[in-house]
Amino acid sequence: MAAAFCCEEILMQDQMHSGNHSRLADVYYTLGSSGGTDPAVSASKELLPAVHGAGAGAGGALVTGSGDLSTMDYLLLARKHYTFALDRQGPAINPHGVYGLLAAAKAIDARLEARDTSHAAAVNKELLKFAQEHLVKLGLPML
Repeated sequence: MAAAFCCEEILMQDQMHSGNHSRLADVYYTLGSSGGTDPAVSASKELLPAVHGAGAGAGGALVTGSGDLSTMDYLLLARKHYTFALDRQGPAINPHGVYGLLAAAKAIDARLEARDTSHAAAVNKELLKFAQEHLVKLGLPML
């Protein structure tokens, strides 16, 4: 949890630096793949829609306030920050972001129900497809 806080503080210094977003996404992915909710790290319930929304600002909502984050919330935050890192540095320059996006999208896909046809599921499928296509273009192995 301390790692997430530190990465958020660094990100606040330069919200446009793609490396900072990738590092924070790595921490969120690790927290999300651990499978638990930790009350030590929390997010405001009012901010969660902004965190998950594609239209959130450069920095988006950070993990502050009251309420617990679920495993899915951490994975969605990871996906958001990998996506922002790739927006700042393209896939050809940032293969770490592509691999991170692929891993986060796969983890989210595995947690979504098979019959989920919501917009969120469709967005996740497109991001997963994007990551897979760019790994093939770069000649990099799949996870």
